[in-house]
Amino acid sequence: MEISVIIPVYNAEKHIVKAANSALLQPQVKEVILIEDCSPDNSFAICKKLSKQHKQVKLLQHPGGVNKGAAASRNLGIKKAQCEYIAFLDADDFYLSDRFKVDEQIFNSDESIEGVYNALGFHYYSNEAKQKYDDLDMRGLTTIDSQIDSNEVLNVLLGISSKAKGYFSCVALTIKKNIFERIEPFKESLKLFEDTDFIIRLATKCKLASGSIDKAVALRGVHDENRVTETKRNFEHNLPLYKGLYKWGLKNQMPKSALETCKYFYLSYLSFNANYLVKLYIFLYVIFKRYNLYRSLFNNIVYNCFGRNRIAYLIFGLRNNIFPLKQ
Repeated sequence: MEISVIIPVYNAEKHIVKAANSALLQPQVKEVILIEDCSPDNSFAICKKLSKQHKQVKLLQHPGGVNKGAAASRNLGIKKAQCEYIAFLDADDFYLSDRFKVDEQIFNSDESIEGVYNALGFHYYSNEAKQKYDDLDMRGLTTIDSQIDSNEVLNVLLGISSKAKGYFSCVALTIKKNIFERIEPFKESLKLFEDTDFIIRLATKCKLASGSIDKAVALRGVHDENRVTETKRNFEHNLPLYKGLYKWGLKNQMPKSALETCKYFYLSYLSFNANYLVKLYIFLYVIFKRYNLYRSLFNNIVYNCFGRNRIAYLIFGLRNNIFPLKQ
């Protein structure tokens, strides 16, 4: 098994050596591709030194040396990768020993499997960063908590499965490179959650297997600059994420329950900051088309428009008379 590890690098002078070395220590890794994304710190010089020290390390930049973001950097790495298998690593994360041991066994046992996902743990670089993650309830392992069939992975990721719960990270994922003949790589228009978008599309189209889900194969480096801790920014990026997934799902035969869930999330985030005409449209759509599925969205829109006042309670009363709850 030969693996290309793709590492986007931006403002990572403190961590990139640890990340790259953790990949180089894995016997299955034949190349480590660093995509230096025009960092203002000393990242490029460090990456250049790594490429001179290790023949497996390849250093890339975007044409013109411009900054293009994590998605474009991963896509450049995918395009240049030479191995049959691809794995991802963020520049502030690192692999643990035997990162690919279980993955290799699974791929060798079943040629139809196109991806293996595993558990990701946490490494805290400061007490302040740990507190941020604790406040967001982002502790323990990032993993799907039970062994499931491949056809159930998408439902788990969208939170509509009764068989398991959770999700996985790209850092704990290994895939065959040839899947990109059937699905698009990371969506460069998304500035946040591009990995979530990719994983959901991957689970829709490809056969995925669970690897080490109860023991971490890598650790996420948690520090004050992690993008996912910026909750105010995260909210505004959920709308284009689910809008894009819904439109993609319509064209790519996403299962009906998953498609409806993407649409539910899309309309939910749209309703929060929309004007009253858009809220009214969503309100009427829910009432006449999707009430049983979108009951909680109905409640959100009413409270967004009217708050906890008499009009809201009048609407809820009419709703319960027209659409009584099933016992």
